[in-house]
Amino acid sequence: MTNGEARLNSAKGSLTGTYSAGQVKGTVTAGTKSWTFTIKVATPPSGLYRSQAALREKLDASWIVLQDGIQVGVETRDGVQRPAPPFDVNSKTATVDGTAVTIEATTPATGY
Repeated sequence: MTNGEARLNSAKGSLTGTYSAGQVKGTVTAGTKSWTFTIKVATPPSGLYRSQAALREKLDASWIVLQDGIQVGVETRDGVQRPAPPFDVNSKTATVDGTAVTIEATTPATGY
């Protein structure tokens, strides 16, 4: 992503978009079909979350919280992936094996 524009290409499709006024508008193409889209910026508690960095050797988990509050997450423990437990968006903690662990909101990388 450069200067508010995103361009992704693969052998079977592409995605282009521009960011302006709190939303991304663009086109995604797969094979011979194309679709336009508009995506608004997520507002908290919607967003991306991850287990605290200090915990990642024991629990590496990531979540997406959708605008309607639905959580989708995956955890990796001992090299095995499984659905991540839900977490409390207010306290930013999840209970894993009876212990509360801290969850961090992530921020998008800059400079892309």
